[in-house]
Amino acid sequence: GADDLGPGGAAAVATLEAGFDFEVDDARTAVWLTDRGIDAVEGAMHAGLADGAVLATAVNLALHARALVARDVDYLVDDGKVRLIDTTRGRVAHLRRWPDGLQEAVEVREGLTRSETGVILDQSTIPALVREYRSLAGMSGTAYGAREELDYLYRLPVVRVPANRPTVRVDEPTVVYVSAERRAAAVVERTLEAHRRGQPVLLGTQSVAESERYSQLLDAATVPHVVLNAKNDAAEAQLVAAAGRLGAVTVSTQMAGRGTDIVLGGKDGADQAPVRDSGGLLVLASGQFPSNRLDSQLRGRSGRQGDPGRTAVYAALDDHLVVAAAPDAQSLFDEGCEPDGRVAGSAAMRTVQHAQRVAEGGDLEALRATWRYHAVVAAQRAEVQVARELILTIAGDELARRVRLAVLDRRWSEHLALLADLRETIHLRVMARMNPWLSFNADAEQYFGTLIANAEHEASRLLGEHPDARDLHDFGLHRPSSTWTYVLSDLHFGTDLDRAARSVQRALRRRPGT
Repeated sequence: GADDLGPGGAAAVATLEAGFDFEVDDARTAVWLTDRGIDAVEGAMHAGLADGAVLATAVNLALHARALVARDVDYLVDDGKVRLIDTTRGRVAHLRRWPDGLQEAVEVREGLTRSETGVILDQSTIPALVREYRSLAGMSGTAYGAREELDYLYRLPVVRVPANRPTVRVDEPTVVYVSAERRAAAVVERTLEAHRRGQPVLLGTQSVAESERYSQLLDAATVPHVVLNAKNDAAEAQLVAAAGRLGAVTVSTQMAGRGTDIVLGGKDGADQAPVRDSGGLLVLASGQFPSNRLDSQLRGRSGRQGDPGRTAVYAALDDHLVVAAAPDAQSLFDEGCEPDGRVAGSAAMRTVQHAQRVAEGGDLEALRATWRYHAVVAAQRAEVQVARELILTIAGDELARRVRLAVLDRRWSEHLALLADLRETIHLRVMARMNPWLSFNADAEQYFGTLIANAEHEASRLLGEHPDARDLHDFGLHRPSSTWTYVLSDLHFGTDLDRAARSVQRALRRRPGT
């Protein structure tokens, strides 16, 4: 049955060999089976992938779960549950999940009990929800870097406010290493040198897994330290309070006390004078984030309120960020690097900066694409809401109102499920040389056209057929036994529809003579 396809697909995919049975693009946003992989999966499943969409989807999701998401990078397993990590904050993203298919595929891969999927009763984007407020305002030390996004999505201008005190922090130029391994050695050496002088160090990493790798390296170098990541975020306040103490070393993901001052000398300020003399808090970043704004947030942990401080960013040419935009960068600069792996000259730095700009452009386009696709849904939701309010204001029998609401809500939920299916197949529109957004909108409008009228017709028919009914069950209708709200990670594999189309074409490629 369909319920067996998830575990079956996961078992078949688990035997595949990367690079031979399947390939992943440089940006790690798409994965596809090779001809050899198709043969292996079809043999293991005893069925052809082209014979049924359900089977092909199960295998594709299992392949995504194996190749495109990583434990302790994209998610944690805690208390028998998959918990997503917000990579921009380094924290567990509570009440957030992937679309049900991928969520289930990851649960199957981890050998966990599959969570209940339920049905989506309604949905909205965060910008659409925020725009419902009459007044919007906020303050952030890095908002200027996101001004285009804030203007496009939230209609909010960004105004710069002068600093309360002059900034005396020293931001060193980014240094580039040929590999993450050589970079890590340099970062640990710099950490050890600062620790010996008593200068507190905050070592910023890209993921839980990387923070734990640095912890192992610091242990080997006999550097006492603490680790702050999504696995122990409950201890954040305590660890951040001690991060500014004399000789303290804190290894952290992007969660490192954002918006909180790391007080030099510790919370009580006992060691403030010697810490200031040592140069203040030293922030070392292991790699650049996909957004310069996130880099600035990490640098901003140091030198707050006029305190002394110093920051340094250590990039590597095999960082995921760089490989996604310039896959040949490492080989181009390998021969010209210093003995310690450092790549001198401006060309490597320009490559790293270009990679970050590409990532920022991709993220902004993802947000814009999400907004465009949900705009038509928002307009349709508004119509449904008007219909609901009209039902609530109609004088008459309370049961009749409940029936009409139940039917309308069910049909709206079914419509949302249909739109989700349309989004899942949107890459096929690209292959057909169609504008995917316009095609999606046209289909969405067509399917919605008679929804409200059909719901009213069905409700009237049910009321007429069951004149003696006393509750919804007598009409064969049901209301949710429980509801909950969660944030869905949309466009979790990027927005390059052309790349998705190429992936499908290659996955379905026919061998000569077949």
